[in-house]
Amino acid sequence: MAPIDPYAVVIGKETRENYLTRKVNYYRAVHDCLALLPGNAKTLFWGESRSYYAPPRSVVPTVFDPHPLAAMSNDARSSADLAAQLKAGGFTHILVNSHELARLGTGRSLSPEGKQRWEGFQKEHAALLYNDTYCSIYEITH
Repeated sequence: MAPIDPYAVVIGKETRENYLTRKVNYYRAVHDCLALLPGNAKTLFWGESRSYYAPPRSVVPTVFDPHPLAAMSNDARSSADLAAQLKAGGFTHILVNSHELARLGTGRSLSPEGKQRWEGFQKEHAALLYNDTYCSIYEITH
């Protein structure tokens, strides 16, 4: 139980939110941003492979799954094409856990061209809604 360390919450010395913020590095992003989105929002998680506290219409591929964002970025003709593919998939938002993306090496599944399209998409077709030490949340704009 030491790694989980739930005792401070159980005995009332720490709030649930403080505990989850310490233990689940994307909790604030989900709690402070995704939970406030309309019910029809569909979020793709990139880098993060855990779905705890994720809204129901979230797509959270595990570390064992091929990631759809990597496949779409690598196959797209341009950043606009990537945006169109994401919208065609019903996605309205993307949560990027940069800490987990680096730790798990998920970003290495992007080809050099795919990385360029992903970066172009972020600049040209997405609006940053949330950003903290670990996570960013983008809304797909056009």
